[in-house]
Amino acid sequence: MYMLTTISSWGTTSGIFSLHAHACGGVLTAGKDGSVALTAIHPTDGIHAAPIRRWEDLHDGHIVKCARWRAHDDGCLDTTPHVFASCGSDGAVRIGDVRQHNAERPVVLADAAHSGMDVNCVRWAGGGAPERLLTTGFDHAIRVWDVRQPGTALHVFEGHIGVTRYVVCMV
Repeated sequence: MYMLTTISSWGTTSGIFSLHAHACGGVLTAGKDGSVALTAIHPTDGIHAAPIRRWEDLHDGHIVKCARWRAHDDGCLDTTPHVFASCGSDGAVRIGDVRQHNAERPVVLADAAHSGMDVNCVRWAGGGAPERLLTTGFDHAIRVWDVRQPGTALHVFEGHIGVTRYVVCMV
């Protein structure tokens, strides 16, 4: 059994809301401290985690609830991870690219993605539509977005009785 501890060099001891591992070695985490972090996991003696990059201002200091790598056309993850989506308690959905310089801001898909309420989960659709992103939030809805057309959801699925916290994409 292996155990990863919070990487103290990131300067955080707060909770992690989600993580998404990529087979090519990058792990994205979404944190209570308002950050998205990219970490490389190397299986040496046990498991060695090496911090690669940290985005502290994607959600202006608000809790980041989910961060996910982009899915490829066939629903699998891209073979080289570059693009990711994140969401949080600020109600925003952001699209980031690890190849961007630190000073460049991510694409804002929507600032008030779920009527200004918390956005709980992001998932790339895949299945022939790698530009599609699904989100869930406190507004009891699931929304489908086209990342090439920021600002307005393509579809809104309403009717959930409670808060939607998670979505699973079936390809």
